[in-house]
Amino acid sequence: MAEEDSSQVPRGAADKGMSFSNWQIRRLRSRLRSYREHQGLKQMGRPLPWKYLDSIIAKTLDLDFDLGGANGERLRQFIEGVPVAKGSREKRFPVMEEHKLEALRDFLMHRDIRFLAEHELEEQPVNHQAALSLLDYLHEGRDVGPGDRPNAPERLACEQITGIYQNVKPGRDKLRCRRLSLNQLSEGMFEVLEVLEVYDGGEAAGDFARWTEAKRQRLRRVTRKNVGWAVKNDNDCLFVFLKDSYDSSQASYLVAARHLPEDAEEAIAWLLLQRYGPATYYRHGMENLDRTKQQTLDRLDRAYLFRFDRVE
Repeated sequence: MAEEDSSQVPRGAADKGMSFSNWQIRRLRSRLRSYREHQGLKQMGRPLPWKYLDSIIAKTLDLDFDLGGANGERLRQFIEGVPVAKGSREKRFPVMEEHKLEALRDFLMHRDIRFLAEHELEEQPVNHQAALSLLDYLHEGRDVGPGDRPNAPERLACEQITGIYQNVKPGRDKLRCRRLSLNQLSEGMFEVLEVLEVYDGGEAAGDFARWTEAKRQRLRRVTRKNVGWAVKNDNDCLFVFLKDSYDSSQASYLVAARHLPEDAEEAIAWLLLQRYGPATYYRHGMENLDRTKQQTLDRLDRAYLFRFDRVE
């Protein structure tokens, strides 16, 4: 399992002069990796060489210090990691000094680059007492876990679930994108941020993953944020509880399935989540449930069952 080298990572926010938290550093790393691959494939049919990427960053920001080291090696280690020991598949990820992290952030947010938006580095305050209480309840009276029982499947590690997942639903006149960020807080507990963005559908064609940040900003009409937490029980069932940051309305998800590729040891590929919330019932006339019970429930399943694909 890959490890973050957190010896230089104090907790904090992303403002200039302040420290970066672990998940913010992971996001910088992920977006820089995406930029290298995207621009490289567009320019030369392969990811940008590390030395070339280093020079692009230096020229864009007019840096007066060495960012990536000889041939961009420090930049490569920051993004790709280094083995914890010779021949090991386990990796650790060295963390750059704070002024270099600030440079990476400024580059990704630069008006000519736009691979990162300011709100994507915002940390949301969350009350974790309810999550801890639910974890206590789930583990209360437990003598053995599933891993201790005969023929029990191997449990998912929280690190395999941690990440960013996205669901995109194109429509006739709009496109909806939900991004679900799960950041591990402790064993079995996650901090969760859901961002819903609605884009004009008239121009919302093509592969959404290839949209530039400039195009997203131009077509984006609505942004809503839901903040909350999730807990995982011993059977790998994930319970997600969210509140709208604007009006405090509540919603929740229950994991229905997840896919772990055979050749991937560090992360799952997607989550299938069933959403529950006020809009679920208001839009589909739950007051008529007795009259059209099965039809109504079938519509709810189709409308509020989301497949979230991992994007980071």
